[in-house]
Amino acid sequence: LHSENRRVQQEATGALAKLAGSDPRGVLGQGGLESIMHVMNMFPSYTWVQVWGCQAMKQFAEVDCQRVAAANGFEKVEELMATHKAVESIQLFGKEAMEARPVPPA
Repeated sequence: LHSENRRVQQEATGALAKLAGSDPRGVLGQGGLESIMHVMNMFPSYTWVQVWGCQAMKQFAEVDCQRVAAANGFEKVEELMATHKAVESIQLFGKEAMEARPVPPA
């Protein structure tokens, strides 16, 4: 019903990000990563969607970096950091998420 409504999706992404802060495994287990990635891709120009998504990605990466990598979450974070250089929250959460990125084998 509200899948195209930016405001509804923004608030839903914020709620998932907040839940991920207290129960990242639970949110991951219920498809939270995939849901957030979907909304981030639907609304790339809405900063708050991207901030909440980046914050959630940080939480998810700390508990299951392989799943985040498989969902291209780290690439999404890199893209956000490059396109939203002036958004301090994206830079902060993005840096923290990237610190959990798996190091490729040498």
